Parts: sequence; C-alpha cells; structure tokens
Amino acid sequence: AYVDRVRQKILGAQETGRLFHHETPDPKLVDEVLHHPFALWFKMAVTHYCEARGGQVKETFWGTDLIWPDGRRMDHVVFRAAESEGGGTLLTLETPGVMDLIQRIPEAGPEDDIPVLVLEGLARVEGIWSLWAVELASRIQTWRRYFPVFLSQDGRVFPTTAQAIWQRLLDPRGALQLKEHRREGAFVIDQMRPHAEKAGEPIFRRLLERHQTMVRIEREKVSYAFSARQKLIERVGLSEVRQYRLKQLQARHAEAMSRIDQLEQVVPALTPVVMAYVEGRHD
Repeated sequence: AYVDRVRQKILGAQETGRLFHHETPDPKLVDEVLHHPFALWFKMAVTHYCEARGGQVKETFWGTDLIWPDGRRMDHVVFRAAESEGGGTLLTLETPGVMDLIQRIPEAGPEDDIPVLVLEGLARVEGIWSLWAVELASRIQTWRRYFPVFLSQDGRVFPTTAQAIWQRLLDPRGALQLKEHRREGAFVIDQMRPHAEKAGEPIFRRLLERHQTMVRIEREKVSYAFSARQKLIERVGLSEVRQYRLKQLQARHAEAMSRIDQLEQVVPALTPVVMAYVEGRHD
C-alpha cells in the first residue's frame, strides 16, 4: 500500500509536469505521447488515489468501477477514448475533480519516514532519490514543473540515474520492494535541498522567462485594444460624449493594467515531493 502511495504521487507529478511541459506541440513530444502509456499511468494514479484514501476500485468486464473517497460512485470507467465506444464512461483530466487530485500532490515533510526501495533490474546503485517541484506563483497563475535528483552514497549527483529511477518507479511491470523505513525525513531533505536548488535553477529561469513573455504579450494586447478603441471614440460623437467614453475607457485600461501588474509579481518555491533511499539490483 505504501509503494502504491509513492507511485501515485510520482504519477501525478509526471502527468502534470511532463506531458504538459510544452505550450506549443513539439513533433518529437507528440510522437512520444502517442506511443506513451499515459492512459495506464493515469489509471494507476486515479486507482491508487482512491484506494489510498478509503475509496474502492473494482475491475469489471466493462471497465473499472470507482467509489471515490468522498463517496461518489462511477461505474464502467475507461481511460482510453477507443474503449468508451463500448459504452464506458471516459475519465479524462477534464473530468470534474480529476485535475484537482493530480495537482494536489502532498509534499514530503521533515516528520516523514524515508522508505528504502529495492528496484529489480536496475544497475547496482545505492543512494537517495528525490522528486522536487519548482513553482512560480502569482496572484492569478501558477507555473509548476517536477524534476528528480539522485545523490549516490559517495556524494555525487547523477541526473541520468535520477531519470532512469523515475521511469522505473513508473513502470507497473517493474519489481519494486519496500525494504524498510528510516526516520530521517528532516536530515534527508536538508541533505538533498542544495542539490535540488542547483538542478532546479535552470528550470526556474525557463519558467520565469515564459512567465515574463506571457506578461509582455498581455500588456501589448491590452495596449493595442486601448489604442484602437481610443481612436474610434475620438472620431465619433459629440465632444461631451467622447470625453465621457474616453474617461470610461481609461478607467477600464487602468484596471486591466493593474491586473497585469499583479500577474507580474511572482513568488518562487522549491518543494520536496518524494524522498526515498534506493537500492538497485541486477541479477
């Protein structure tokens, strides 16, 4: 059950952070997603979430029957569009409540026990694997990306190994054993944070650049609309009417710019999501 909860957190991060990383379609990403087991990951995230929080999951000939933790019931649920043609209820990220559960991924805390996970079929490695969320939040919008960090026993950071472990943890066919727990949450988080800050810095810069670009575009759109509307008002109507309409337009323009000013102010955050000691075995 604990391994299921770990996988559910990782799956949620994977779905929100990886598949929606690009604003415009990347041909390579599109091809990867088309051949990617997203539906399987999505199903695992939903079913593990229900089971870990007191709900129920039952596999049937027609699909999956779900009883959500809040008591809601959904019968004959399917996770692929093609499967819904047989009468199943298609569950997607747009289904009410689903995106909320994926985005509300609990963070790892200093009071948490750290699991020791044994991964079969992985080259012999030992160290601390962690998953982090870097976030850029304004009063209106939040940008969030997830990334893994692996620190070996000899104190070296291996990004490629971190990604390989992430993929292995997501593979439902992969053998994953919970060996024990260690009461070292605060120590491990403090040990990993400097490495996460270094690994997350370029991700944060990209998010900030994307955010600043969006703010600039919004300012240009508002300014263009104001200018066009102002020219139209100045050409039509009596002087008193024009002045009244211009005053109203200026008030709306100031309000729109105020909202953009709020959007421009951002607060960064770096949050630990999963911490685990990992031992690889390759017989």
